[in-house]
This record gives sequence, C-alpha cells and structure tokens, in this order.
Amino acid sequence: MLNAEGLEAETIRWVPSEGSASALQELLAGGVDMVTPSLLEGKTLIDAGEIKALAYMSDKPSEAYPDVPLTARELPSGWTLSAYTTISAPANMPEDIACSYEAALKEIVETKEWAEFRSSLGAPVVWGGSKELLDLMTQYDEGLGNTVKAIGMAKGQ
Repeated sequence: MLNAEGLEAETIRWVPSEGSASALQELLAGGVDMVTPSLLEGKTLIDAGEIKALAYMSDKPSEAYPDVPLTARELPSGWTLSAYTTISAPANMPEDIACSYEAALKEIVETKEWAEFRSSLGAPVVWGGSKELLDLMTQYDEGLGNTVKAIGMAKGQ
C-alpha cells in the first residue's frame, strides 16, 4: 500500500507478529497504534467496541461493515488486498486424493448452508480451485515479499 501511494516502506514503524491474533493483542495492549487484520479476524473486537475498523482493503463493501471506507475509493492508487480462506493439504498428497477433496469442497461451498455461514460472518462466498489458489498465492507472495524485503525483515537480511 505504501509503495502504491508513493511512500517509502520506512514511513511507518513495522513491528513483526505471529499473525493477526498476536497483532490484535499488541494493539489492545497499546504496543502499536494500528494493525492490518482482515475485518473477519477483528470482528469480535470491532463488535465489542474494543477496536475501530479504519479501512477495508477492498473495492467492494463488507457485508458485515458496509460503512467502513474502502481503500479502493479512498486511496489515489486504488490499492486493495483481499484476505482469503484456504484448505490445504501436504504437498506429497496423491493427485487423485487431492482432486477428490477439491471436488467435495466445491460441492460444500456451493451449498445454501455455506452461503448462510459466510453471510453470518459478513463474508462473501468465493470459490477458487487449487490452480486459482496457487496463482493468487504466488501473486501475494511476490507483492508482500517485496514489502518484507523493503523493510529489512526478510530472512537472511
């Protein structure tokens, strides 16, 4: 986001964490001024009034928080970064078993029950198979990897 807005990565102080849960704990403890979890990861704290959602890194409003400003609209660059949910398996899983799991998961994602569950979280239903997920993760890895390198936190730096 900073690069897209023409800012240097060092513009803000970066504090590494072990994921959203520990980042949110640090925010609540006053150790940091802001964190970047998905709205779903912060939902309980947002609903309790413990934290405030400042922006949604999307071009479409959140079902759960439609009034939260969108980075796509608010930032000159229109920058977005969507969170996604995956189900993963060991890399050495036989292809026929992996395909069976993928087909079963696709059936589940297409059910009314899944749509209702996702709606209860304020999240859309989006399906992507293993190929689409690999493409998405490769894209994210490159973009976020460049950020980690720019702030000097890549392994071996």
